[in-house]
Amino acid sequence: MTTPRRIVVVGAGVAGLNAAASLASTGANVTVLDRRPYVGGRAYSYPHPALEEVVDSQHVLVGCCSNLIDFCNTAGLADKIRWYDRQTYLEPATSTAPTKASTIAPSPLPAPLHYAASFLTLSTLTLADKLAVARGLAAFARGPAGRDDESAAHWYRRTRQTPRAIRHLWEPLLLATLNDSAENCSMKYAAKVFYELFLANSTGGRLGIPTIPLSDFYAAGADLIRAHNGRIELRSSVEQLIQQPDHRWLLRTGEQDLIADDIILALPFEQTQKLIASMQLQDPAAAEHARTALLAKMARFTHSPYISILLWFDRQITNLDHAWLLDSTIQWFFHKSRIRNFSPDRGSYVELVIAGSKA
Repeated sequence: MTTPRRIVVVGAGVAGLNAAASLASTGANVTVLDRRPYVGGRAYSYPHPALEEVVDSQHVLVGCCSNLIDFCNTAGLADKIRWYDRQTYLEPATSTAPTKASTIAPSPLPAPLHYAASFLTLSTLTLADKLAVARGLAAFARGPAGRDDESAAHWYRRTRQTPRAIRHLWEPLLLATLNDSAENCSMKYAAKVFYELFLANSTGGRLGIPTIPLSDFYAAGADLIRAHNGRIELRSSVEQLIQQPDHRWLLRTGEQDLIADDIILALPFEQTQKLIASMQLQDPAAAEHARTALLAKMARFTHSPYISILLWFDRQITNLDHAWLLDSTIQWFFHKSRIRNFSPDRGSYVELVIAGSKA
């Protein structure tokens, strides 16, 4: 009988949990380590000490996130996600016009025509804007053909996208998915986003929002790993990685040493850099070039943070569950008390989100 490979996943965020669950389900001997006292990484929730409310940052899925959806379904979370086919876009009021709302939703037409009907009626885009968008999407009719050496901003210019089409469609989508401006987004990835959301199938653009706090949500992922005999060890910070003569790995934490055949680092990039830089190898000369090249690439990494603004009102402020906010510093509105089915007498719990908020 073959001994299962011992694999240590460092980091119990969403990526680490997903990797660990997949490996444990194949019979691997999996241990997950995280320095935090909870799983989920930055997708976590906590009881606010002054408000007597459980708060978290907004976290969404879209229909094309097939790996994450499969993980959630396997973890028994299918009924803890509320799916929305219809999405609302709001333009701010002006001195001469009230707030303008328009919606986009799939029709019974097959992909890639499923959004055509509602797209044609979008009031947030003019006819010239819609023609520009159609011209851009036509490039992806046969798949997400995008180049890594072209930015999304260059693609806007090359396909003659209008300023309003950029402001009211492309840029919000890039911020929501790639969390950065068009100048910094590669078309290799932007093209995949546009194709998967609009053209690939009729469910790729659906929006899924967890209906329970995030720490409770991703705790189910930890339970799934344990169900496959995996271990989750929290408050356990890896301090050093040392390759052994048999090429297995020694992981040193503050409390114990672990031996692993393989390691997955599912960490923020600063922690990954630190561990790779201090890693002790059996043949450092052979691997030093690869390590130096990797660290040089990672040295260019920067953060592109989200900012969440949490608000509580003593009454229902709108019957919308969520909306895109156009021509605004704040890009999204999530009515969390409605998404989570709170009683109306609890008022409105609202989250506003700013993406790519380096400034």
